[in-house]
Amino acid sequence: MKTKLFLLLFVTVTSLLRGQPNDTYWSSQHWLRTISVDSLWTHAGTYGSSNIIIAVIGMGVEITHEDLAANIWVNNGEVPNNFIDDDDNEFIDDVNGWNFVENSNDVNPDALTSNHSHETKVAGLIAAVRNNSKGISGIAPGCRIMPVKFWSHQSTKEQNFERLPAALLYVRDMQLLFPSKRFIINLSYQLTGISVADSIAVYNALLECHLANIPIFAGPGNDHNDPVRFPANVPFVNSVSELGGGENNDFTVIGSTNRGAENDFAAPGTAQYTTAENNSYLLFDGASMSSPVAAGVAALLLSIKPDLTPDQLTRILRETASQVGGVDYYWNSQLPGQSIELGYGKIDALEATLKGMFDVTFSNNVEGNTTSFGQIKINNTWYPTSTSLPFIVADAIETEAENTLFNYNGYSNRFYSWNYTESAIYDRAFNNSFKAISEYSIINALYKKTKTLTIKNYLEGGSAGLIKFGETGSGSITGDFKDRSSGYQENAFYYNFNQNVKIEYKSEAYNTHSNLFGTNWNFFKWENGSGSTVRQEQINSNTSSEWKAMYKGVSRSDNAAGFSNTSQRKFVRDLAGNLHKVYESMDNVWYELSTNNGSSWSIMNGGAPLGASKSKLPSIDNFGNSVVIVFQEETASGSKISLRTFNLSSGSYYADIYTTLASSVGQYSINANPAVTWGYLRQGIAAYQNGTEGQEGIKFAHFTISEQVPCSLTIHTHDDLGYYPVIETSEYSVTPSVYGDDNGGGQFAVAWEEIDKSNAEYSDIYCMFLKRGSNNTITFHKVFNVSAGRGYTKNSNPSLVTVYINQPDSVRARLSWVGSREIVSEEESFEKGTGTETVTYEYRTMFADPENTANTWVFGNEVDGTNMNITVNGSYQVNGYIISWSEDGGSAVKCINSSLNPNNIKNMGISGKDVQINNSYSGTSSMFGLGFQTPSLPYSFAQSAAISSLGLNKEQNVLISKAREGVILKDTAQFYFSLGDISVDGNEVEFVELSDTAQLHSISDFNQYLQSKPFMMSESKVLQYSVQYGVSDSAEAGSVLAAGEKIRYRVELVESDGGTVLGTFDDVSYTSDYSGRYNNISYVVSAPGMAETSVYLRLIMEDNTGSKYSLSQKFAEPDNIRKRKHRAIQIENGTNPYEYSLSQNYPNPFNPVTEIEFALPEQSDVTLKVFDILGKEIATLASGNYSAGRYTVPFDGTNHASGVYIYKLSYGKGQNITRKMTLLK
Repeated sequence: MKTKLFLLLFVTVTSLLRGQPNDTYWSSQHWLRTISVDSLWTHAGTYGSSNIIIAVIGMGVEITHEDLAANIWVNNGEVPNNFIDDDDNEFIDDVNGWNFVENSNDVNPDALTSNHSHETKVAGLIAAVRNNSKGISGIAPGCRIMPVKFWSHQSTKEQNFERLPAALLYVRDMQLLFPSKRFIINLSYQLTGISVADSIAVYNALLECHLANIPIFAGPGNDHNDPVRFPANVPFVNSVSELGGGENNDFTVIGSTNRGAENDFAAPGTAQYTTAENNSYLLFDGASMSSPVAAGVAALLLSIKPDLTPDQLTRILRETASQVGGVDYYWNSQLPGQSIELGYGKIDALEATLKGMFDVTFSNNVEGNTTSFGQIKINNTWYPTSTSLPFIVADAIETEAENTLFNYNGYSNRFYSWNYTESAIYDRAFNNSFKAISEYSIINALYKKTKTLTIKNYLEGGSAGLIKFGETGSGSITGDFKDRSSGYQENAFYYNFNQNVKIEYKSEAYNTHSNLFGTNWNFFKWENGSGSTVRQEQINSNTSSEWKAMYKGVSRSDNAAGFSNTSQRKFVRDLAGNLHKVYESMDNVWYELSTNNGSSWSIMNGGAPLGASKSKLPSIDNFGNSVVIVFQEETASGSKISLRTFNLSSGSYYADIYTTLASSVGQYSINANPAVTWGYLRQGIAAYQNGTEGQEGIKFAHFTISEQVPCSLTIHTHDDLGYYPVIETSEYSVTPSVYGDDNGGGQFAVAWEEIDKSNAEYSDIYCMFLKRGSNNTITFHKVFNVSAGRGYTKNSNPSLVTVYINQPDSVRARLSWVGSREIVSEEESFEKGTGTETVTYEYRTMFADPENTANTWVFGNEVDGTNMNITVNGSYQVNGYIISWSEDGGSAVKCINSSLNPNNIKNMGISGKDVQINNSYSGTSSMFGLGFQTPSLPYSFAQSAAISSLGLNKEQNVLISKAREGVILKDTAQFYFSLGDISVDGNEVEFVELSDTAQLHSISDFNQYLQSKPFMMSESKVLQYSVQYGVSDSAEAGSVLAAGEKIRYRVELVESDGGTVLGTFDDVSYTSDYSGRYNNISYVVSAPGMAETSVYLRLIMEDNTGSKYSLSQKFAEPDNIRKRKHRAIQIENGTNPYEYSLSQNYPNPFNPVTEIEFALPEQSDVTLKVFDILGKEIATLASGNYSAGRYTVPFDGTNHASGVYIYKLSYGKGQNITRKMTLLK
């Protein structure tokens, strides 16, 4: 909240009581008392400062006058009468001022006669010596007079005018020469008859003085009604009107004084005793005398506050002037308070001091007590409370209070008003501009110990539109009832705990809001559960802090997880072609229908949520033109699984069954994740996680829904509990997915994630086939660990479809899920945990036939979730499926059809981490992707174009790179090696063809598919490829490999004609004591000297452990395998190694002989030595100059004790490779 204040501020000054001066004519100086000069002396304790110099410009001053001599300016920068310009201002011996008539330092009048004493009279009014038992007292007797002479009766008027600019600039130069002092100009002349050239020169000189921070005072002229004369009519020159009378406060306008809007204020100018020629005194009248009176008051103000600017001085004198003389001060609406005769009125020295310059204290005040807690913002700067700052009257001040002072004295205290306004009443507005009055020297931001009530619209996380509210003491809304934009601070009300005030508020929500956040909204309820649009309550300490009028928008949600868990089907198409979706919002489940392929949607169930209480995690399926929906619903004791059906009749869907499927599934805070499928013979199952203590695991209910309308539900119970437990599941079994057939005999499939009990970072996907038996019973047919041996350690979010069921004893399914694993990238391949390594995680869409453990498809990068659905023909036979997935936090959504051809991977043109695909009865032309978008509230949906149309636009085609991965599963440890991104001169090289029906049994079967198609290679071409290899858990891998067991991967470049191996790369072996090798790298291969040759690249798996094998085809946008390094290698002569290497000895452990292999890419001086564990050399196995190639040497440990030995290959300039081996006798 901001409040702009134009403040008249108050300053406290010291009150020093002083006696009356003894000056001879003091009693006759009534005019001085009428402007409160004597009061100022008393209260301010000052008569002026010698650092304030008034330049009296005119015909010279009698500087030896008895009442002036002591107060004549003395230029301490000059040595008197030494005829040297000591202060370098180009004026020699200007000790008291300067005479521009004679260009001398004699500043006295031409003669000591009455008509030459004009400035002597002026000077006396300003600064005659006080309390010297002589004559008079000036207004500022502590200040100094500097005579500046430009006028002479011996000169023509034109000559005098020509000298005035120099006289003015002399004052400017003195101000610049003495910056610690302040100069004021009094120019009691009206320059009538001045030429244009001279007036321009005078104006420019005046401007220079103003810019040098010098206040200027002049009289408007004595031409009766003529306009204000030059220079008083210059905007930055203070024009001082002559004021008559006043001894008895009978102030009058002097008829001769000139009128005009340029007049700033007035001062006494008649019957003034002042100094005159030859040490005399006399009464004098005229505007010439008003100007020095104002200049004298200005001198006093500058003595008190020397940093005042000329504009501030003018403002102070104007704002504190008194409206006297009976003139019209409001003749001009543009200049309120200013008259043409007297300007803003009579100046007042005391008022100017008290009300024109003062400090203001800004404080926070809680319940009437000023506190040291919190801050206040003053003119865009935050200050601690109780800060005092100096101000000038009418300064523009902008203040801002903190909305809340938290935890002050144990309360939250809210701002509700400032302590004053222009009308001296509290102002409760948060944004308010007003002008304060000067009596308020303390500005308080007022706070109360509060309870805050905010009334606003809640548009599923957004806030917009209008809402009505007001205070009321009756049953109706009173005239205080207002429309206010919701979400603004104006919607907050406060009450004081201590007073225990009860205020009754009434609010009314509109039934609808249109076109907010891109959709229309219908009133749902108040957050307290009231369904009436009108709400009326008393506000007390138990009242909620917020009233929310909750609205439901079409296809909007306030829950970022409202469409999550892609294991549940949430988006389906019925036989009539209508689309259905379910999702969560506002702690409820909502169901929507589209009859036009998603162009528009309608909220079903009469616009109400599906559950009677809090509900979540819906799943939907259809059979024909009916839909069944299951969801988890809160109960008094925990939660249950509810089921609802909606049927199509006469072109409309209507609600039918609403019942409980499972009455107790654990606490509501534990997700049950129910998933439903409904099909053949109108039978279905709903699988869910039972969180009831002692009954944890995946359970399912088997049901039949009758065809007659209204429908009836029959639950086929398994036992007294009424549900079927899925065999060997527990609290670690989560996110079930189900699918059944629409034509085939009542077979079903259930998949779920099984979390490792000892390590939640590891999990597998299990799948079970179920068959309907006689008398509506269910039998368990097969159970598979689908993800085991496919190379990924964390497997989650299964999405299941059945593809065809054409035999009584067979169930065929396809399954996608998210697989993730740790990726370690290193400069060189070595033990994880040593050297420099980068550890990341990859997340992929996995796809497989649950019964085919040998073949896997892998899609995508940084996958968030995956979902599948099918298309069936008129006989309900599956003729295809779509796999979809989201990537990179939902920034992209992709899909592929059942061809699994990577060229058919398409960008769906939507975003969202959670994506679903609908089923279809007419091919992919009626299948769409639906993404849930969560960048900002309220959350919304985005629907793709029809799947069949994807790829027609260039941006929907996706550039895909490919890889093959061999996985060896030894017990529970997985060893994987990927080879991919193969290209020659930028042209992709394909792998050999592999169908999803290929039979892979032996390791040789796998190896034949882990190779590329032939391509041409020569010295002019560049081959590129990538590898990624590692183990699921290095410790586990070491424990499952027995002594002598070995798993080996290597990449080879092979000549197509004849099978000659031209190069071996990444030769990686895993043994019981060396099981932690990882890498993730890309190679650039050249072949100097190679003729054009047909070659292929292959990955060879070797294994003597009797393990299981699987093969994955990986497709993703480049780079398929996330590469950290690029390494350049050469194939020399077609056979040489590309790098120095030292292989693990074999066998290891050994007794007593083992073999050690090393490789050299070039002719080198090498040594291969063996050391014991203490570093003592015990054998040299190789030493000398060796040609490039591979070498194997034996080591005989017959004469050595059992233990660990170190062998080291040294080559080049001090380079070494070291490994360990174990002799075990």
